[in-house]
Amino acid sequence: MNKNFSAPFRFINLGYFFTLVFHPIVYADTVLTYTPKPSNLEEVVVTSQRREQSLSSIPLAVSVINSQLITKASLNSLSEIASLIPNLQIAQPNGDVLPIFSIRGVSMADYSTNQSSPIGVYQDGVYLSANYMNGMTLFDLERVEVIKGPQGTLFGKNTTGGAIQLISKTPDFEADGNLKLSLGNYNAYELKAAYETPLIDQKLALRVAANIAKADGYSENHAPGQDDLSAVDRQAFKATLLYQANDDLEAVLRLYSSRSDANAPAVIPEASIATAFGNIDVASLVLAGASQPFYVRPASYDGHDADANKVGKMAIEKDGISLNVHWQQGNINFNSITGYYNGRYDLQADSDGTPLQVLELGYLSENKQFSQEFIISSEQSEPFGYIAGIYFSQDSVDTEVYYDFFHSWQTIAPAFNPGGALTTELPPSGLTQVQRYEQDRKSQALFGQINYDLSNALTITAGLRYTKDHGKQFNVHTYTADYAGTPIIGLIPFNIPYDPDAVYPSQRINDEEWTGTLKLDYQLNDSHLTYASYSPGYRGSAFNGAAVNDISELDPAPPETINAWEVGAKGQWLEGKISYSSALFYYDYRNLQFINIVGVTQRLESADRASIKGLELELQAQATDKLTLTAGLGLIDSEFKDDLTLFAQGQSQDLSGNDLPNAPEFNANVSANYRINFSAGELNTFINYSYVDDQWFTAFNDSAGYEPIGESSYDLIDARMSFSPTNSPINVALWGKNLTDTEYKLYGINLSESFGYNYTIRGAPRTYGIEISTVF
Repeated sequence: MNKNFSAPFRFINLGYFFTLVFHPIVYADTVLTYTPKPSNLEEVVVTSQRREQSLSSIPLAVSVINSQLITKASLNSLSEIASLIPNLQIAQPNGDVLPIFSIRGVSMADYSTNQSSPIGVYQDGVYLSANYMNGMTLFDLERVEVIKGPQGTLFGKNTTGGAIQLISKTPDFEADGNLKLSLGNYNAYELKAAYETPLIDQKLALRVAANIAKADGYSENHAPGQDDLSAVDRQAFKATLLYQANDDLEAVLRLYSSRSDANAPAVIPEASIATAFGNIDVASLVLAGASQPFYVRPASYDGHDADANKVGKMAIEKDGISLNVHWQQGNINFNSITGYYNGRYDLQADSDGTPLQVLELGYLSENKQFSQEFIISSEQSEPFGYIAGIYFSQDSVDTEVYYDFFHSWQTIAPAFNPGGALTTELPPSGLTQVQRYEQDRKSQALFGQINYDLSNALTITAGLRYTKDHGKQFNVHTYTADYAGTPIIGLIPFNIPYDPDAVYPSQRINDEEWTGTLKLDYQLNDSHLTYASYSPGYRGSAFNGAAVNDISELDPAPPETINAWEVGAKGQWLEGKISYSSALFYYDYRNLQFINIVGVTQRLESADRASIKGLELELQAQATDKLTLTAGLGLIDSEFKDDLTLFAQGQSQDLSGNDLPNAPEFNANVSANYRINFSAGELNTFINYSYVDDQWFTAFNDSAGYEPIGESSYDLIDARMSFSPTNSPINVALWGKNLTDTEYKLYGINLSESFGYNYTIRGAPRTYGIEISTVF
């Protein structure tokens, strides 16, 4: 990947930034002229500050995708929202069911299921602790709120990068419903349905919703007798019960259940060893030297074609229950949020993407979590408002992973022998490594914030949080086995001959941290708000969920912290026909946690210091009564500092000055929605264009042969056209995604040192279909 560092963001200049952020406000009356008089934009109401507020009135960087936009953009999973939100990136190490979120360059950069992401995902107020629980379908939602920057004084779980709120629809006391059927290429079909009805008039109401989808894999598998890869097979259900005791007391009980049981996503190998036959992997090179059949990926294959000899399943289960109780007494609100989830992640994958058994993986993880949050807040925020809360959570992880290495060598190499009985003429044998461990975590916190109007225009907000985290990793047991899976050597703890009862002593972590926020916002007039804030963030210590070979890999990563400064402005022009939101930010990032893979070793590293600075701008305009325009711009300049040194290619590599993973310097999106009304009905056309600049997937960037582990700039175009006949509840739509059939990577891992290829996951090709929906 060739990276042009003179591109959009190397101009970092505070004066220029302040001009970008504030120039439209100062000169709004003189620069803009407007002749037509279209209708105003709809007011956007959010609950990002734990009370219903207009988006334009809160001193916080928030992007919102409402239910109408979810439909127009044909969004089916949380992994798809990045095309509509600036400075949000979503890496996918195992497809869209395992998203890794990055907001403003702050990312987990780890695919293990035991880690807490710096981006908190909340399902109706309940934090989801396992990353695979975040990748399920989007359905029956009122809106999605993406809140940028450290969060700790408003939410139960503290995060360093931001929060994503999924807010489900709640029943009222009117019976109605909707039904939608979508058919597409790759034999895809999807059914979405919802129905709500009162059970006791003005007291008790029920809403049920379902989403069922299936599609053949878009990665054609040329291996004889094997199914295609990257398929869809999911079912999700939701039931919501609303109890309205009186005007002051209500309770909402929700039940969630979802399943995904599709073929695993295709791994597309990028072989890196040059030979007379072409670029091949280590296993093929050895087989070729022994005059055995070997593999070279055909040059005629596109970016999705596969030759996987093993087509396993990626089976995910998620079940949960939440109870939200709201009680209002005068100007005081009391809220209780209780949540319980359990999940199961079972991946059986060909991780080399070839007909050979170079690397095959089995990953099984079971998670359980419980959380309780109590909040007290003021109903009004003027001239004085407050929010205070108590939070408790606990979760457990039970994981077992196996790795089959070079099992294709069975025809030419004897079984693994740690005594060194192999002759020099023979290559080393294939083997299996197995990893097992358990993990328990508990988190407790007190948090809150107050705001006070210093004048009619100026408000100060101060928040404070105390967090106490405890973690335990235990029953750690890893070993090496032969081709048949018979254990031979214990690795963690080391023992030879193998001892099946040996476990490494339990490890514990105990963290305490104070964080908070300080903010000033100034209402310039009825239409424009400016703000400045300082917010320190914190994420607790972490255990390495990928330690296999040596006890040194078990070293926990220390807590990461971030000091975030931000100035922003938001408001409206032309009597609400144009809205804008802009922010300039700087992050001082300490002990950044990330996974580092070198050969077969996976270490949880910590960078002493990094910095991130950037800009965001979002605009929406009701250009005419028929045309709505939306645009977003994100700029990021990220950098590792203080002599970050990692080992690769047999030597230490100084990575100071490298970009952070999943942090493209420039990203943008533009969409248009055009509505035409005529006698036969309404025609609605939506089109969205998104652009993502060059980005890396590791801290190495282009050092030590890691240049392919990134993605060059790419753009995507999605569109949907719908027609609603007059006086009919029916709506018919045509939709398409990635209309230009762009090939691009969603993730990459450098496996060239040990396996001779790079692991890559590709984004979906062009998909399209027809949709029929009705309301009743």
